Amino acid sequence: MLDFTKDMGKMLLPTTRRAWADLLILLVLLGTLNFFTKGVSDFGWLGMNPSPWLLVPLFLGARYGFKWGVGAGFLVGGIIF
Repeated sequence: MLDFTKDMGKMLLPTTRRAWADLLILLVLLGTLNFFTKGVSDFGWLGMNPSPWLLVPLFLGARYGFKWGVGAGFLVGGIIF
């Protein structure tokens, strides 16, 4: 008899590869949206308060934990500034 609960549990666990993929996808999506809406004149939406770039560490921290949220925050801060 097949036990699908074991297989589903393995599929739903967040992995490091998924976290990196989510980080990359979110950065590319926000970067593209930022480029097409504001261009290079306001990269990082620094004129907006709060900046939509804060969503990346918020989402990653909520899904993968504190370590990923802090790491994404430092990465986004490095990219913007």
